[in-house]
Amino acid sequence: MPKYTDAESSYKIVPEGDYNLTVSEFHICLSTGAKTKGCEKYEVTFIIEGQDSKIKEQLLDHPSCSWKIDTFLKSAGIRKLAKGQDFEFDEDSADDKDVPWINPMGLRCIAHVIVDESYVSATTKQVVPKNRVSVFYTDRPALPPDPKYRVMKTTK
Repeated sequence: MPKYTDAESSYKIVPEGDYNLTVSEFHICLSTGAKTKGCEKYEVTFIIEGQDSKIKEQLLDHPSCSWKIDTFLKSAGIRKLAKGQDFEFDEDSADDKDVPWINPMGLRCIAHVIVDESYVSATTKQVVPKNRVSVFYTDRPALPPDPKYRVMKTTK
């Protein structure tokens, strides 16, 4: 049984701006959205470097929003994939399908982060500010992956 603890979000809101982000968590699940139900959803937690904060993003493998996966990969320096080439974020799935494995853990990128003032908390049903990525920059120099996060596996 849950107990009320009067806890608050551990994610500090940062001002709008350009930040270096590092993937610290990556979970693979299925979308339950009305238009995207059944497609793979990637829940990504980024550390906002130098800010003592994190940001969560969802990347969807669906034709209407797969561009966001592409821009994230380009921003993180993953440019070895040919247009139309299949790949997997899960190492075992990549081996089974004989396609390239992209290890998302520790990937770093430069992104423009905004403060979304219209986010409705699923818990409280109240509008609360939340950081989110508005642009993954693809025209900036690639940042090397952070080795301390590269050893972790993705979870399904």
